Amino acid sequence: MTSRPRHLLSYHYGKDIPPQDVVGRLTEAAGGVQPDMMLDSGAFSAMNIGATIDLKAYAKWLRSWQPWATVAFNLDVIGNAASSALNYTRLLAENTGVPILPVFHANSGVEHLHKMCESADYIAFGGLANLKQRREQIRKWIAWHAAIAARHGTKVHALGVSGLATMDVPLYSCDSSTSTTTVRYGRLWIWDHHRKVPLQPMYRDPRDRQQVAPFLRRHGLTMAELANPEFMKPGSTVRSYPADVEKILRSAGYCRAWFEDYITRRHQVEPPKSLRLCRDPGTKVYSAMVNITQHVTAAKAWAETRRMLAAESRIAGAG
Repeated sequence: MTSRPRHLLSYHYGKDIPPQDVVGRLTEAAGGVQPDMMLDSGAFSAMNIGATIDLKAYAKWLRSWQPWATVAFNLDVIGNAASSALNYTRLLAENTGVPILPVFHANSGVEHLHKMCESADYIAFGGLANLKQRREQIRKWIAWHAAIAARHGTKVHALGVSGLATMDVPLYSCDSSTSTTTVRYGRLWIWDHHRKVPLQPMYRDPRDRQQVAPFLRRHGLTMAELANPEFMKPGSTVRSYPADVEKILRSAGYCRAWFEDYITRRHQVEPPKSLRLCRDPGTKVYSAMVNITQHVTAAKAWAETRRMLAAESRIAGAG
């Protein structure tokens, strides 16, 4: 089992919460294990609602996170590589005490990737989730560009992409918002313990439910509750909708923990030299959530998965 829960926190959503409060709540939820924190400006979310993010304010926030943050992303200017590069230089000059990841976007030329890798040993690939391509095409794009980075000795984080698209590529890290999209789109995120792959069945579809039936119990779910028409029904007088949402989020948290455990054992990617905290081997998988409550649920799921794996290991050893 990987050494700690991992969380991607956005400045756009988390700027008003004291870092020590966030770390304290997540550490308690994880049974006393301090989290691996990755920070993001939230530039994409801000752009979608017409908001702007001030670089000085972002830098000040990063500085407040210095004792706990493993790494942070550059303040990108979406669709403008030159302005993003300028922001990267300015953010480094702010001396935040947190390593800064420049982001190479899917629509940028490969010459920008070479230049970025010459000056940074850890970068991110961005814009992948918006590519109008199939998963296999995205996987090939990641693999080809990650190979270029590897020739420079540079480690890679895949922004907003995890699951099957990243399983065969030795990335150092990736992040997943699947936990929140499962609620939005009526899906589950279930780890197939036989084939060692994550699945995303529709919980309203009887055939999809049957496909994951052998794994539901280990994700804190049952066939009966998923088949119940009142399950995940807002305003239900029979079930608690918030409690059902937490069940879905927690089950996805189990899947994320098993997924990371599997791909870390498989790839064993050495950490970038620039990291000073949480220098665990990769591939790391960070949970990307929209609020602290959801992050707490993910931390609890990590702790429960850790206990399950420890119990199974003891049973196997006794046998």
